[in-house]
Amino acid sequence: RIFTGFSGPEPVGIIPFIIIKTAAQNEIILLNFSFMMKLLSDVSCRYYSMESRSQNQFFGKKKKDTLYQLADYYSSFYFHYIWDNKGRDEHFWSNTLDAPARKTWAGNMFEQVCKDHIKQIKQKIGILGILSEESIWYIKADKKLHMSGAQVDLIIDRRDRVIDLCEMKFSLGEYSIDKEYNQKLRKRTETFRKDSKTKKAVQIVFVTTYGVESNQYSGIVQKQVTLEDLFREIIE
Repeated sequence: RIFTGFSGPEPVGIIPFIIIKTAAQNEIILLNFSFMMKLLSDVSCRYYSMESRSQNQFFGKKKKDTLYQLADYYSSFYFHYIWDNKGRDEHFWSNTLDAPARKTWAGNMFEQVCKDHIKQIKQKIGILGILSEESIWYIKADKKLHMSGAQVDLIIDRRDRVIDLCEMKFSLGEYSIDKEYNQKLRKRTETFRKDSKTKKAVQIVFVTTYGVESNQYSGIVQKQVTLEDLFREIIE
């Protein structure tokens, strides 16, 4: 089921979205186009539900500062590879395995898989029994302060005064950290410390498909989680 309609619980199907940012609450909401038309034409309609929507709260912000994202896997696949697919090669899927757009889409979907298995991530890094809050973090570039923009798509803020900055990386093999990316991770961590003003310990956790390749730069990773770990049974 993708959506819950206005008149009842029956799904209304997959229809293109429009994106709206509400000025009052600083929210980005994905709205089904037909739903939007219904909202504009029917004043009696006051509520809608999207079961494929995920909610991501920003680190250190109030609930009104929330990012809503399309979380349904098939819907994402549909919009990228089925909808408006006329004239494409019938073997398009298999022939674009190494295409940049395909890699980007796979990376985004892997991030969603990770967010849907936070318990398994916590179990793997040994904090399943520790109270925590999950969020995302983003900062814009500021030339005056000589600060570049940065983003972390999953933060686990733990009650034991540790913050895990989770890097979620899809790769067809072991993920390799080179000198440039090592410097980027260090700079991002320092930017996070300054922006959040946290006094907690901050560590980097990598969630990858097949693990991080061991090299001279992999020591920056304190904890690792693999795709296999994401589907392990939770042991309370």
